[in-house]
Amino acid sequence: LEEKDGPSPPPGFPGLETALGLMLLAVQEGRLAMGEVIQRMAHAPRRIFGLPAQLETWLEVDEKARWEVRGSELHTRCAWSPFEGLKLPGRVHRVVLRGQVAYQAGRVLAPPGTGRNLFVQQPQSQPPSGGKA
Repeated sequence: LEEKDGPSPPPGFPGLETALGLMLLAVQEGRLAMGEVIQRMAHAPRRIFGLPAQLETWLEVDEKARWEVRGSELHTRCAWSPFEGLKLPGRVHRVVLRGQVAYQAGRVLAPPGTGRNLFVQQPQSQPPSGGKA
């Protein structure tokens, strides 16, 4: 919050951790269908940003879980949310990133540096010296 009140406040506000819950709330309230949530949160970003399919990457959601937004419990650096106190449905239970469990039951398990910039061409593995390509 101090940054937002400073002379050069950064743009935006924290929202990634609440995005899915807000979408699922819209489904509960009949404002969205589940297929629309999947389209908006998975397929559209892949299409818009030209991201490759990542078959060994997925997440599991506990749709029956309910939780209250508490900025102090979010992973965001600023520790606040404009949705403070709102009760939301659904909770990400597990994230598998390239075949490895990166997040489970509220704990980040992937070490720093595990992420990969998908906008940068990744080096192709090279065949051993003298091998055929």
